[in-house]
Amino acid sequence: MTLEEWMKMVRHLKTVYTNDKFIPTKEVAEMWFEYLKGFEFVYIRMAVKEWVEKSEYYPTIADIRNQAEEHKEETKAKMRELKNIFEACHSWYPTNLTSEEDWITF
Repeated sequence: MTLEEWMKMVRHLKTVYTNDKFIPTKEVAEMWFEYLKGFEFVYIRMAVKEWVEKSEYYPTIADIRNQAEEHKEETKAKMRELKNIFEACHSWYPTNLTSEEDWITF
């Protein structure tokens, strides 16, 4: 995730949670970024969306990290499941699908 992406999320969160004590300055937002930057933006976005939908209280860094980690693990599990399905199908109907065009013409 980039700082610019994170700042979009901060603007979103500040719009939803209007308490002045929540991420009060740009410096605080940048400090939060230091703790969250290891995540891909998609997981942070999913975490923020879910948090806003489920909680009337603004999140902490740990809340966002925990939600993002859960989404990351769920995604990895789904990808493993899809890989297993593909491999099972491929073993029954062998094809050589190596490029995007192969999938389109298949």
